[in-house]
Amino acid sequence: MITRVLNLVTRQEWVYSLSPKEAVRNAARQADGDYNTFNYPPVDEDADYPVTHGKHTVCCGDWAAICCLRNLGIPQEMAKAKAGE
Repeated sequence: MITRVLNLVTRQEWVYSLSPKEAVRNAARQADGDYNTFNYPPVDEDADYPVTHGKHTVCCGDWAAICCLRNLGIPQEMAKAKAGE
């Protein structure tokens, strides 16, 4: 799974091969200088970087990602074309 994560303040975009939930949490930690991913707590237990859920998004700090294009009503052919697949 490829997840594009967007910083809503700086408009930086980072790409992860993680679930959206893990990707936004990792982006927030890494933006703060913590790249030691092996020592990250499980995402649901990370009190320092809580992940919030919207209807179709997840957020952690200033970082956000779309959860599932299928849930947004975008046909999969269009989603793949937009993703460059």
